Amino acid sequence: MPDLIHPAPTEFTPEQIASDPVLRYFHYSHLPEALQQASKPFCDVAEFIIQTIPRNAERSVALRKLLEAKDAAVRANIPDLSADARALKTHWDNKLARADRPEPRPTDAEYADRSTDGIAAAIEDAGRALD
Repeated sequence: MPDLIHPAPTEFTPEQIASDPVLRYFHYSHLPEALQQASKPFCDVAEFIIQTIPRNAERSVALRKLLEAKDAAVRANIPDLSADARALKTHWDNKLARADRPEPRPTDAEYADRSTDGIAAAIEDAGRALD
């Protein structure tokens, strides 16, 4: 079942993956091109590690930490949709809150602004009519 979720990278042999199962998570061909570019160097370093460092606990730690770094680098290249999501949530929260209560009455200052704007518009209209 895990092979369906994370197919093994072609850079590693089945024997290498059997001895270091974490290698399967360095697969990157399923990612969009921009994310592949962020992920591939980590796969290359993982390959370097298994070819040059003897198998021991520290090598396992190195691969695991490399995987954490790869995951962070890939996530860092995903467009930030969270700001858009927060703005959309705020919009709908405000819209729902307004639906639950009547529109607030304008303040005296808002009435004054409206009437001043209305007077200015009426003067402009009258001036255009005289031209």
